[in-house]
Amino acid sequence: MNVTVYSTTTCGICHALMQWLEKQDVAYKNVVIDTSPEAMEELITVSEGAIGTPFSVVDNDGAITKIAGFDQKQFRAALGL
Repeated sequence: MNVTVYSTTTCGICHALMQWLEKQDVAYKNVVIDTSPEAMEELITVSEGAIGTPFSVVDNDGAITKIAGFDQKQFRAALGL
C-alpha cells in the first residue's frame, strides 16, 4: 500500500491527518507543496486541478482513492481499517 499526502507547512488539518495516519501505523509519503514548485505541479496533475490541502492518494494494491481534506470514513475505507 502506498499513501501520499500533499500538504503545506502551515496546514493544521494536514498535520492532524499525518498524526492520525501515524496512530493507525500507516506509512505515508509527505509532499510539501509550499516549498517546491515541482511538488505543486505534481499536486495539480494528480488532483486534476485541485490545489487544496490536504490532498491524499491511497494506492491499495492498484485500487486508487483520491481524498480531498481529512475524512476519516473515507480513509478507513481506502486503507481497509
